[in-house]
Amino acid sequence: MATSLVTLRRMEQVDRIAVLGLQVTPDQLPFVDHPVDIILNEKGVDFHVITTTTQDDDDDAIIVGFFLTDEDVGRTYDFISSDDTTTTSATTTTSSSIDLGLRKFLIDQKHQGQGFGGAAACQLQTYVHDSYPQYDNLLLTVNCRNTAAAHVYRTAGFQCDGEDDLYLGGAVGPQYIMRLPLQSEEHL
Repeated sequence: MATSLVTLRRMEQVDRIAVLGLQVTPDQLPFVDHPVDIILNEKGVDFHVITTTTQDDDDDAIIVGFFLTDEDVGRTYDFISSDDTTTTSATTTTSSSIDLGLRKFLIDQKHQGQGFGGAAACQLQTYVHDSYPQYDNLLLTVNCRNTAAAHVYRTAGFQCDGEDDLYLGGAVGPQYIMRLPLQSEEHL
């Protein structure tokens, strides 16, 4: 069996139909919207796709997932000030780092459990650093009940200080605030 390769790239107009066809399981809907709702409702963000190919046929990429990056993440989360780069959690304040938001990360339900989400998450540091070199961290929130997603993000290098990094304004309960440093020694 051929090895699958996972790639991250910006969404292009030609990808729109495939992205609109992505689905999540009903139990995931509290944590992420349907792609059609995301595309229709999100403004001022960049859309990205997660594709897979086999080593034998890299011309036939399949879109298996989707996410967006948000350069004005302060408009989404009230723990980040939009007018400066101050980020606050329950007990910490950092005014010297600049965060790029990662939101709406999803893998199509028929492609879940095959390692695509983990492989994509592990590529985020390099991909985002190369695409947005002005940012210090990639920031996301993940619902505390979404243990599978939190595990994937931790495995990919996202950091969370536990109770000190909780966002209590989530629509379906508390969320971990997680950051992935983009300015690692590997990238300097």
